[in-house]
Amino acid sequence: MLLHEIGKEAAIIVSISICDDESVQLAQTEAFLREYSARHPDMELTAAAFSSGEALLEHLRIKSAFDIYLLDVIMPGRNGIDLGLSIREADEGGHIVYLTTSPDFALDSYRAKASDYLLKPLDKDRLFQSLDGIIRNLEKKRRAFVTIKTKGGAPAYSAPLCGVLRTGGALCPILSFGRFGHRRHEPSGGL
Repeated sequence: MLLHEIGKEAAIIVSISICDDESVQLAQTEAFLREYSARHPDMELTAAAFSSGEALLEHLRIKSAFDIYLLDVIMPGRNGIDLGLSIREADEGGHIVYLTTSPDFALDSYRAKASDYLLKPLDKDRLFQSLDGIIRNLEKKRRAFVTIKTKGGAPAYSAPLCGVLRTGGALCPILSFGRFGHRRHEPSGGL
């Protein structure tokens, strides 16, 4: 689902996944994200909703990673903490925010390097505050990266900008493509 699109001139593009086994909670979180997007016309926000951790992990295996993961903790099968640990194996850079009814897993969320832990019923303003902080962090990190787009719809890559080399009158970026130096970006495909 494309929440807000303002074209190619967006200051920042943010992809968000929501994983919750309760359809009412999933719909409420999507509604909050639509409102957040409307309040931030300078951003292009995309979101994909998943009703199970297995579906989200399958998406990560087949498609691309997300910038932000909004995860329920108490779900049948794999709980949100275990899901967060699995996400960390596939995506070291994504921000995980837990949304749950129970404070009992707050300490465990540190194992997955969670950015935040919010209790349900979800307070919209608290969620927006958390997203603001995460997106500010993303903006800072992306300023130090150069995105390389390829022709023909091939994936784009971001690489850390290590420096700038002046050759003649032109400035050429010096990029790092080490093991953890780049991140593939592909559209999530929405809902």
